[in-house]
Amino acid sequence: MKEKIEKMVFNIIKNNTEDLNIGSINYDTLLLSEGSAIDSMTIVSIVVDLESELADVFQKEISLSDDKAMSRKISPYNNVKNLIDYIIELLN
Repeated sequence: MKEKIEKMVFNIIKNNTEDLNIGSINYDTLLLSEGSAIDSMTIVSIVVDLESELADVFQKEISLSDDKAMSRKISPYNNVKNLIDYIIELLN
């Protein structure tokens, strides 16, 4: 499951950031953090695409932008690794 989620996250981020020229996407790629080249509108697109694809693949509706996500001590939007970990947590 983790590998499938990782591939999905990397592909969706890549597809939504092609015109931003942020380089290669890896676990440390900053998302909604100081120093990130990804703007808030792109994050919204990434989240919507992820929620839709996750629902299709895993047959489970999850929200990546609810109060739970926003109130966490470590934000799932700091970097790619945190986002992947948060998705896995929600699916379990």
